[in-house]
Amino acid sequence: MKRGIIALLGCLLLTGCAAQESTPVTLTSESLHDGTWDAVITHTDAGEDRSPQLTWTPVEGAACYRVFMLDPDGGNWLHWKSGPLTQTQLPEGAAAPETYVGPYPPAGQTHTYVVCVAALREDAEAPGQLDAANDGLTQEALRTALDTPPGNVLAWGTLEGRYTVRDER
Repeated sequence: MKRGIIALLGCLLLTGCAAQESTPVTLTSESLHDGTWDAVITHTDAGEDRSPQLTWTPVEGAACYRVFMLDPDGGNWLHWKSGPLTQTQLPEGAAAPETYVGPYPPAGQTHTYVVCVAALREDAEAPGQLDAANDGLTQEALRTALDTPPGNVLAWGTLEGRYTVRDER
């Protein structure tokens, strides 16, 4: 029994087949104040549909990063689905219109919008349709889809904020 455990541990150490837990990415935004996203990032009468400013910690070994914005209160509505990025800072409005549609919750409702940054060993195609509800596309499902082959997600970070559409008349 003892010999079997030692052999198994040796296999795991030598082959790297042990499950690797990815490290967190520290993610900040100048477009988020006291837990509320600035109106400028929204797709509303008060907004300019500009992607939020983002900065995150570089991850050693990452070939690229992918950025996503999900609205879990709106059926996992996907507001941002970036292509592969190599930079770790994005100015406000950096996302192309075909990759970003700002938050637009129903009038009077507050929704939470979660920005996710994945540091990838190699680029991976992400699931989900932009500007649509994506049943089952939770943060965990997104992370799992990007982690192909296993160990591809080197690090993951999230940043949450709320937005409420006020009566803009």
